[in-house]
Parts: sequence; C-alpha cells; structure tokens
Amino acid sequence: MVVKELIEPRLEKIFSTNSYGYRPKKNAHQALESVRKNCWKTDWVIDLDIKGFFDNIAHAKLMLAIEKHVPENWVRLYPTVKFDFLGYSFQPGTAKSRKTGKLFLGYDCAISISSRKRIADKLGEIEVEKLSFKSIVGIAQYLNPMIRGWVNYYGRFRGYELSKVFQLLCKRLVRWARKRYKRYKTSLNRAYRWLDRVRIQYPYLFYHWQVGYF
Repeated sequence: MVVKELIEPRLEKIFSTNSYGYRPKKNAHQALESVRKNCWKTDWVIDLDIKGFFDNIAHAKLMLAIEKHVPENWVRLYPTVKFDFLGYSFQPGTAKSRKTGKLFLGYDCAISISSRKRIADKLGEIEVEKLSFKSIVGIAQYLNPMIRGWVNYYGRFRGYELSKVFQLLCKRLVRWARKRYKRYKTSLNRAYRWLDRVRIQYPYLFYHWQVGYF
C-alpha cells in the first residue's frame, strides 16, 4: 500500500484516458460508456488481448520502463529477493488463496537451509543410532525437549518444511533399531515397518508425531 500510494499519482498522469483497468475511480461501467460513445463515431473495432501477458513480457524491457518512472531503489526491490532472518528464509513462492483456491505468487518464510543443517548437525552430534537406551521410549524422552523446541519455533510458518528434518531423524531411528535388534540387521524394509508400527501404536511417543510430522 505504501508503494501504491507513492507511485500511483505519478503514473496516473501518463496513462491513456481510455485506460480503465485497475485504475482509481474508474470502473467497468465507465469503460462501457466510453465504448458506447465511440460506436457512434466509428464503424470499426480493434480488439486486442495478449494471452499470458505478464508471463511472456520481456522482463528486461519492463524493468527499463519501471526505472524510467520509479527512481527509488527500495520500491523497485534489489536483485536479492531472498534473505535469511532469525533462522527463517524469506523468498517468493507459490501459495493458494483461501478465498478462491487459486494459486498465486506470494512472499513467505520457512525454516532456512542453514537452520535445517544446524538441526541435522545436532542429530549427528547426538549420534542417535548409538544411543544406549534399552527401548525407543528412552530415546523419545531424551529427544522430545529438543524436538518440541524445533517444532514450536520453526513450525510457526510453513511448518511442512520441517518434514525434511524429521525424515532424517526417522533414518537415524531405523539405524538405531538395526543396531539394537538382530532381526532388523539384515532387512532395512523390516526396520522401517517396525518404526511405522511403533508410530501407529504409540502416536504420542515423539512430540513431532503428536503434531502430525512423520
């Protein structure tokens, strides 16, 4: 809105008087009235519609036009459209409108790659697969305070990105099971099935299971 209020009066001065789309104080009825009057003057019509205009327009030429009329750098946005802040990455991404259900290009944040790496490094430091607990219950009690912290902080915005972290934890839990139980040493699939059974039977064992991460 700040940008709109800054550049709209400036651009309004150079728009064609016959332009009605997305213009302040102009509407479809005014456009119809204009066409109605033009029909009294001429007996021909030119109808132009560029399909996918914003998808196909030459971006470099568009930026030249913007630079001509918008000298402020902060309005144009600097080439860097992605940045990290407080463990989150802010960047453009596809989102779905809650009202229409249609996809649009939005700007949102999710756990950053560097934050995911720090969590992965922490799991590596802990060496989950080498923990000496007699059962997976002990591992859950040991890890849950950390998991709760990760979910509560990094799950606030686009929390599904945390799934990549918990996929890594899943692999480490399977490795622990294969080291702990002889029947799983020779079968990776059997070990994964075991972990699935544990999750189904005890869905509240790990904190991330409680909130829907698997």
